Amino acid sequence: KKLFYVSILTSPTTGGVTASFGMLGDIIIAEPNATIAFAGK
Repeated sequence: KKLFYVSILTSPTTGGVTASFGMLGDIIIAEPNATIAFAGK
């Protein structure tokens, strides 16, 4: 059973959080002009 997952990104959201949790949502919401980044591989 898959649950509905909403990601809410606030500034700053960077590094592993972005890759591991932030981009997995069914719906992704971010605040205006938020700094959201991932520089890994």
